[in-house]
Amino acid sequence: MCLSIVNAVAPEKAILFVVSITKDSNATLENYFATKDFITPSEAGDYSFELSDGNKNLLYKININVVFHSVGMPYGWSLEQSKDLIKETSTYEVLYIVFPFFKGASYFRIKKYGKTILEKKISLCNYNGECEEHENSLSCSDCSASDGFCVPDADDICDPDCMPGIDPDCKQQSGSKTETRGASATNYVLFGLLLVIVLILAYNIKKRFKR
Repeated sequence: MCLSIVNAVAPEKAILFVVSITKDSNATLENYFATKDFITPSEAGDYSFELSDGNKNLLYKININVVFHSVGMPYGWSLEQSKDLIKETSTYEVLYIVFPFFKGASYFRIKKYGKTILEKKISLCNYNGECEEHENSLSCSDCSASDGFCVPDADDICDPDCMPGIDPDCKQQSGSKTETRGASATNYVLFGLLLVIVLILAYNIKKRFKR
C-alpha cells in the first residue's frame, strides 16, 4: 500500500482517490471524495495520475513510481504452499492519491508510460438536493454536517459524524449544555429550599395566631 505525504500542513480541501492497480496495468477507481489531507508529491515514475475539467483540460498531474510488494512466506508454510499466495499478492497494489481541490474537476485519468489505462468521469456534487455517493459537506451544498464524514474544525458546527472529543465545537456545545443543566438543577434546589422555609414560617405564624 502506498500513501505519500508531502506538506507540513494539509490544505483547506483536497480530493482523495482510492485506486487499485495490477501489475499487468489493469486499474480500477475504487472511491473518491473531498477531504482534508496532504497532497501526494509528484516524482519520477512510470505512472501518472491526472485531474481534468469538463473540457478535459489538465488541472493537475501527479507522477508516481508504483512498487508492487510481495508478502513474506507465512510461518510454517513451505515455498510450494506459499507460491500461489505470493504470486497473487505481488501483482496488486492499492494507492491513495490526494489532489488539490478543484471545484470543476470532472475527469480522473491514469497513464502508464504516457498511455491511458483508465479514464473516469467524476462528480463531487450534482446539486440535486440529495447527499449522494462521493458527495460530502466539503464539496457539495447538497450535504449537511451529517454526511458520514467528520470535519473536526472549530467552525461553530458540531459535526455528528465525529467521535466524541474530536470536534471542538461538539465539546463546547456539550459543555454549555452541561453547564446549563447544572445551573437548572441548582435553581430547582434553591427554589425547593425557599419553599420549605416559606412553609415553615407560615406554619409558625399560624400557630402563634391560634394561641
